[in-house]
Amino acid sequence: MESFQFLILGLLLFILVILNIVLLYNIRIFILSPIYTFVFFMQLMLLSTSVYSIIGGNINLFGFEADVNSHLFIRTINSYLVVLISFISSVLLCFLFDSKKKIFRETKRVNFTKRSFLRLFLALFAIVTSLVMLFLVYGYGVFERTQYIPSKDGVYIMKNILFVFNFIAVILIGNAYKNFKWLSLILFFIFLFFNLTTASRRMIIYCIIYLLTIFPAIKTNMKGTLFKLIYFSSSAILFMYTLNLRKLSSHGLFPYLSNLKNIFSDVYDIAVFSFYYVFIYGFFVTSKTIAAGKANLKTTIIAINPLPGGIAGWHEIHDSMRINVYAPYNLYGEIMTIGLQYVVLFFLILGLLFYSFEKRIRKLYILSDKNMLAVVLFLFLLLFTIYSTQYNFRSSMRLLYYLLFITLGLKITRRI
Repeated sequence: MESFQFLILGLLLFILVILNIVLLYNIRIFILSPIYTFVFFMQLMLLSTSVYSIIGGNINLFGFEADVNSHLFIRTINSYLVVLISFISSVLLCFLFDSKKKIFRETKRVNFTKRSFLRLFLALFAIVTSLVMLFLVYGYGVFERTQYIPSKDGVYIMKNILFVFNFIAVILIGNAYKNFKWLSLILFFIFLFFNLTTASRRMIIYCIIYLLTIFPAIKTNMKGTLFKLIYFSSSAILFMYTLNLRKLSSHGLFPYLSNLKNIFSDVYDIAVFSFYYVFIYGFFVTSKTIAAGKANLKTTIIAINPLPGGIAGWHEIHDSMRINVYAPYNLYGEIMTIGLQYVVLFFLILGLLFYSFEKRIRKLYILSDKNMLAVVLFLFLLLFTIYSTQYNFRSSMRLLYYLLFITLGLKITRRI
């Protein structure tokens, strides 16, 4: 049986390599490309997990790895290869029949001018609003508190509202970079400094949003390259540091800043765990979800239902759609459980959706002055790509529904 699985593995890898070459030949790589983000992320996850298993990695978060035997491991890899082949095939078919595909060969933006002081005003308004929202959620606990998340009514809803405000705030702060470079950087530093109190993985999302927003204004010379290198390094260290803060006995800016002295002593362990959590952990969640075998057509219909959880029936099953109290099933494991035919169908549709948004993003970013909208659309697809490996089918689908809702609103208002 395993020899047959390895034969299938070799065949799928060969097909994937061919499709990668065809994709790279026809569609130029682009900084805000949701298609390449999905393809590269998934392939890096498979490569990282394979290398990790070969060298005998032993992080074994929640003990998942010990429960994944060689048969289940190869089955999961083969299923992911089917995901990639279906997705890329869908993209290439869309490209083949697209009569307006010239945009996929363009990467150079047309220059536009904007009212610079409006950018400055919006950036200042954004930082003030963000800080006000932060204090509304945490109060004086911003500086020091005993609980990681304050125990008060509605705090989770308020945290989600804060994330939306911060999402918009970072884009507005980044949009001021072109005309007010240093002021934009200072405002972003202030934003990160106070939001450190959340010790949230969303900090790295804010860093990505800001970089994508300012990217067109960064010069391509040596100075610009050095800036990108420093920015990437600093963002990675910040991400690793925030993940390490949750285990502290007290929380807030004061305890977190006093813990800075420990960052370099633990940096290697934090870096390894961070990489594992983003690129490897989701693979084993998929395997455990497949092994549990609880997902079926009924749970899938509930997962893709856009109606609220109480109406869709999600509240009745969500406790059973978890590996343990900390780890839910993920999208890939759920859909792989119900059958490969559904995997092919879903990712053919997803490839069509990503192709449509890629085309829209490229037009907004390259051919118009609406690069902020392009960044927003891309970030939803980026979040879907990463979150879908760690969160259940329904949670992942919400991101796509939010994206479609925003796009509909923008079309009604004729912004895109």
